[in-house]
Amino acid sequence: MSSLRQIRKHSEEFKQEAVRLALESGQPKSHIARDLNISDGLLYAWISKYDEAKSKGLTPAEHQAEKDELRKLKAELKQLKLENDILKKAAGYFARNQL
Repeated sequence: MSSLRQIRKHSEEFKQEAVRLALESGQPKSHIARDLNISDGLLYAWISKYDEAKSKGLTPAEHQAEKDELRKLKAELKQLKLENDILKKAAGYFARNQL
């Protein structure tokens, strides 16, 4: 029988505090993760996101919002290109039939 992992949603404050502890406490990150009852990989992922956001001068929440907005804009651009292609084909079809 395989064990099922419980998916937990951690608050932004919890993540920030975990990253702060990992970076400032001087303790091994594996100990911090164990103390917080999270996996090492999850803690390292939060640290990576923090570092990425910090390099851009943003908070992690601002950086995530920026990434979400970019993803939304890319999807919208893709949809508009598709619609534009359809309109070009329709215009070509109607122009050809008027000759």
